Amino acid sequence: MGSRRLSQSGVASLGHAVFFGIGAYAAGLWALYVTSEPFSGLLVAALAGGVGALLAGPLVLRPRGLTLVMLTLAVATLVQSIANAEWFKPVTGGADGLFGYQIAPVFGRFEFDLEGRTGYWYAAGVMAV
Repeated sequence: MGSRRLSQSGVASLGHAVFFGIGAYAAGLWALYVTSEPFSGLLVAALAGGVGALLAGPLVLRPRGLTLVMLTLAVATLVQSIANAEWFKPVTGGADGLFGYQIAPVFGRFEFDLEGRTGYWYAAGVMAV
């Protein structure tokens, strides 16, 4: 009956979460050094993840099969190693992550809390858009 596909597009990836990580670091650094307004942080995160994808894309999108899977894993491991490197720790916080930043209330009214309703509705709104 034919072979099964690894994904809908036929492209298997083990490293796609690296772009979420790049975006999260960019948003955190934006909140720490520029402004804590959540919507501008979202745009910065999207742009940073997109730039990461533009840099990694030419490397990983040409091969197929197991080579593709291994390259996506290698890119993710490389980015993780850079983020956790001792020489990059002043920027990323290393394995401890970023700390010391605050996110401003959404629309200046709703206190941003990842455990509360505001975090849920913020994420739901982003997904809807």
